[in-house]
Amino acid sequence: MAMTKKKSTTASANKTSRVTLSENLDIAVIGKLRTKLSRAADRCVDVALHADKIESIDTSALQLLYAFIQCVNANGHAVKWHQPSEALLQSAALSGLTRGLGLESIQDRDAS
Repeated sequence: MAMTKKKSTTASANKTSRVTLSENLDIAVIGKLRTKLSRAADRCVDVALHADKIESIDTSALQLLYAFIQCVNANGHAVKWHQPSEALLQSAALSGLTRGLGLESIQDRDAS
């Protein structure tokens, strides 16, 4: 993944980049998703992933999201999920990526 590590600057402190994820995230749209995530990562700020519209997501998209989250975290920033859909939560659980995607607290909350 070509998302580069950058040091954050004080000018970008306390800002958040919003990324709204589309309904269907599969191999057919992975290029567009990668571009969108790369732009967010390049801003060197925390990222809010809005995932309430996701109806289907395949392994390629889950893996890309995982790599993106690792990149953002490695640069000292956080990724927060906003209203992850049931489809996302189920797909993450089936693929074993719940923890890697940072969805475990949401999964645990929804299970109780």
